[in-house]
Amino acid sequence: MAGRFARHAACLWLDVNNTTDDHPQDMRTIVCIYLLADATSNLPTVKSMNLNSFAVESRLWLERPLCRRYATVVFCRGCIPWNSAAPDSSRSIWWALGTLNDGGSEFLGAWKSVDENAGLPPDVFGQLRERGVLSMRFCIGNIGDTETAFREALRHAAVMPSMQELLASADAMARPRHRVKVAQMLRAVAELEDSQAARAKFGEFQGSELGERYPEIVQQWREALPRFESFYALDAPLRELVRSADRMAADVSECLRRAIKRHGQFTDSTTALGFVVACLDKVERGLDRDRAAALASGRARLAFRRGAVSAPDVAGVLTPA
Repeated sequence: MAGRFARHAACLWLDVNNTTDDHPQDMRTIVCIYLLADATSNLPTVKSMNLNSFAVESRLWLERPLCRRYATVVFCRGCIPWNSAAPDSSRSIWWALGTLNDGGSEFLGAWKSVDENAGLPPDVFGQLRERGVLSMRFCIGNIGDTETAFREALRHAAVMPSMQELLASADAMARPRHRVKVAQMLRAVAELEDSQAARAKFGEFQGSELGERYPEIVQQWREALPRFESFYALDAPLRELVRSADRMAADVSECLRRAIKRHGQFTDSTTALGFVVACLDKVERGLDRDRAAALASGRARLAFRRGAVSAPDVAGVLTPA
C-alpha cells in the first residue's frame, strides 16, 4: 500500500454553470491533480512520516478525491468479530464500490457503524460529496434508515436492493436439500430483462411447492421487485453494467468474509477498519491490473462486465494476529 499512498493529491475547484437535465443547478467541477512521488521527488512518502504507517495509509485511502459521477454505487456491510473487552461497541464495517459508465471501478471508502444492526452512518453521503461525488445513477444495497439522508445529498439517484443479497438471503433461508432448486428459480427471475416478465416468473415461484414452503422468501422478493422498476427501464448495456457491479460487490463481500474469519477477533474498531481498508486496496489493485491488461490488448470493455472475471481473493492480505 505504501507505494500507492506516496501519491499526493490536490483538488482545484472550478465554478461552472451546469445546465444538464440531471443537474440544472449551478455546481462545482472538481479537477484532481495528482502529483506522483518517485525516487527523485522531494515529496515525503508515508514511510518517511513519523507516524504509524498503516494508520496513515488507511487515512489517505479513506480521504482521497473521488470521481464526479458514478453509474452505480453498491453499499455493503461486513460483520466483525469483536473482543468483548474492546472499549467501543462497533460491530460492523460498511464499504462502497463505485462503477463508472466505461466499466471502471473503485472503492469509495469504508465506515464504522455503531453496532451490529446499525445502518450506514448518515454523514457518509456528505463525506462523499466533500470528496468530489456529485451524482450516482443507482445506489444498490440495503442502506436502511439512512435512505432519507442519502436522497437529500444525492437527489437524482435511484435506490434499489441488491439482487445478489436477495439471492444469498433466500439461500440462507432454504433448507440444504431445497437450495439448488430455489436458487435456480429465483435466478431465472433475476436474469430477466423486463419488469413484466420478472413478475410473471416470480409468480411461478410463488405458486410452486417451494413458494408455499418458504413464505418468508416470497414476502422478501414481493417487497423488493417493485423497487427494480427504474432498473428494468434501462438500456441493455446499462442493465448489464449494474448487474456486473452487484456481482462484483458480492464476490468482494465473500472474499472479505473469508479474510475476516481467518484473522479472528479484532481488538478495536480502528484495527478492524484498517484491515478492511487493506483488503479493499488489494482488490482495487487487482481491478487496476485487469483494466490495464484490457486496454493493452485493445478490448473496449473490461471482462468483468461480461461476468468473466470475479474480484481477486483478498484472504491473504493480512496474516492472522
